[in-house]
Amino acid sequence: MISMINARKVLEVGSFTGFGALGMAEAVPEDGTVVTCEIQPYLQELARKNVDRSPHGKKITIKLGDAVKTLRQMATEGQKFDLIFMDGNKDGYPEIYKIVFEHNLLSPNGTLVVDNAFYQGSAYVDDGYVEGSHTRRFNDIVCNDTSVH
Repeated sequence: MISMINARKVLEVGSFTGFGALGMAEAVPEDGTVVTCEIQPYLQELARKNVDRSPHGKKITIKLGDAVKTLRQMATEGQKFDLIFMDGNKDGYPEIYKIVFEHNLLSPNGTLVVDNAFYQGSAYVDDGYVEGSHTRRFNDIVCNDTSVH
């Protein structure tokens, strides 16, 4: 996807072990960047160790802290991303989605990719399905947003 849209600047919300960010860093051009957010210090350390083993690791910045605060800070700095990959706390998706679009973090013609958007089919079942209710709520927000397709 990154290669298809010629993304130069990528944001990942939720880095975990860093291998997702590393795969994205391999796909961006040599002067491209990947910014990834991680709330857990031990995962930030693990991700940094993993990405530093690759020559593409130099393209990756790992921001430690709450993703909502990090995104708001990047918005005040005027940052924009060609691709944003949401893969953090699924309950936080609605707020992150709101921040991305209210603060123009996504470049014009940018792409938003969402992990687990159809979590175990929960996007298609009644609200009584408690485990996936956050996924259903998020999908309802996206479906009702006429500014995206």
